[in-house]
Amino acid sequence: MMKTIQICCGLMLLCFACVQPTIPHKIEVELDMRRVENIQTVGIRGEYPPLSWNEDFALSDPDGDGIYTGNFIMDIPYDDFRYKFVLNGSEFELPGQDNRVMNFEGKTELTLTAVFNQP
Repeated sequence: MMKTIQICCGLMLLCFACVQPTIPHKIEVELDMRRVENIQTVGIRGEYPPLSWNEDFALSDPDGDGIYTGNFIMDIPYDDFRYKFVLNGSEFELPGQDNRVMNFEGKTELTLTAVFNQP
């Protein structure tokens, strides 16, 4: 019985020791879509909430200048994340190329500036 308790405690300790604390990162997105035609929707997808690879996080262009923007907070334990921009809900940018990578470099707030389909 004592051996079983020791094993259980050891396993729990291992599980909790592997969990890294998350850090909130505030991200502002500015995506240049001025060279793109037939825009219905623009979004970003990625690996950590509030982003997802299954659904767009919508970006908007309220002033009509062709620069789509959005803001979100991402609680992640890592200093980088992978993402891609999406046109009209299904056209991923940079087909056949790796996902974009944003590195926070120790910062908790940053502006992600990009041009659609330009690495």
